[in-house]
Amino acid sequence: MPHLTWTDESRLSAGMTLREDGDMRLRADDGVQDDVLRKRCAFLETQFSNATIAAPLPVHGAAVATVTGNEPFHEKHALFSQTDALVTVVPGIALTVTAADCLPVYFFDPVRGTIGLAHAGWRGLVAPPHGVLAATVEALVVLGSKPMDIRVEVGPSIGPCHYVVDAARRKLFAARFGNDVVCREALDLRRAAVRALVDLGLDAKQISAEPPCTVCQSDRFFSHRVDGREPPGVGMAWIVLHRPG
Repeated sequence: MPHLTWTDESRLSAGMTLREDGDMRLRADDGVQDDVLRKRCAFLETQFSNATIAAPLPVHGAAVATVTGNEPFHEKHALFSQTDALVTVVPGIALTVTAADCLPVYFFDPVRGTIGLAHAGWRGLVAPPHGVLAATVEALVVLGSKPMDIRVEVGPSIGPCHYVVDAARRKLFAARFGNDVVCREALDLRRAAVRALVDLGLDAKQISAEPPCTVCQSDRFFSHRVDGREPPGVGMAWIVLHRPG
């Protein structure tokens, strides 16, 4: 199981499940499956104790929910429909997103003690009004964070080595994020994410965007491009602030 470089930060835990941990998909259209909720709980219990879990049901948009801990919980989960990112300042609540090539983007402000987690595919990066990453940073600012204090890490996701797209999408991203996000017939979504964050006032030195490629390492991670199934199997990214003491 890959951990992030933040594992040197004792206040939090963050990482992403592997293919061998099983499909972590929550499907709102069929009703949420209790067996999947229990599987997610069982995995997270191996990482930390006594956490409740917040889980968005993503739609490749830019909606962000602030988790307060007062939400209704079922099988230790609070579910947020039509949502692609979560933020909180409450210890003991694990924020989660699922992905299988899309970017899981982790946020941590060590000054204010806020965390966030976003699901950012290509649609989310350009979703109106300003993309899911901008919406996540704005939600963290509401909680008291300053952009220059926020650290960001991009988790396992498809790299430019395998993300070949059509000319229209390449043109859209070049206009939005600059020509250097286009690599011949492919897009570099990680570089687009960094550009979006720096434009929001984050320090480039506080952003890490060199994760494993989910296609190159499809034996370890779920990859929609490799598996080609609908709906795709997905991994679960998480981040949690530990409770004091």
